[in-house]
Amino acid sequence: MDDATTRNLKAGWLGKVPSPVANALIDAGKFQTFSDGATIYGFGQEQNCLFGIASGHIRMWVTMNEQEPRFGHVAGPGFWFGEYEVITGQPRVVEMAASGDTRLCMVTRSDIDRVARKHADAWVSVALLAVMNQATAIGAADDLMIRNARKRLVAVLLRLSSHRKAF
Repeated sequence: MDDATTRNLKAGWLGKVPSPVANALIDAGKFQTFSDGATIYGFGQEQNCLFGIASGHIRMWVTMNEQEPRFGHVAGPGFWFGEYEVITGQPRVVEMAASGDTRLCMVTRSDIDRVARKHADAWVSVALLAVMNQATAIGAADDLMIRNARKRLVAVLLRLSSHRKAF
């Protein structure tokens, strides 16, 4: 793996966790490339991986209460996702799709358990990811409640371009 890939993977959450844990998780990961529009995982699918964006972007689709899926977020290098399902063992509650050619680092639940046997703070690091992604979701909901349409649009565009941080 090259230095640029490591830098990209550590640009977000993984850059905030202890370096030995971050390095162990990257070393445990397997890489896969998805072409534009390819579904990484769909609603209700069972999968037990954390995913880190090494290059490219993902689009997130959300739905609640049996409504039509709606575009929820876009993210680029350094963004990690999948912690909800890894922690709870529940099926996927969002759908992720590649936006352009996208290379992901995939770390399974069993890989995380193996890293945690050597690094006691590995699961605390996964909890930090959950908190960071929850803050992003709360920020997205808050942006959509801005009454002034122009300010709401600016807030959403800033978040979608990774220039509005919730954490």
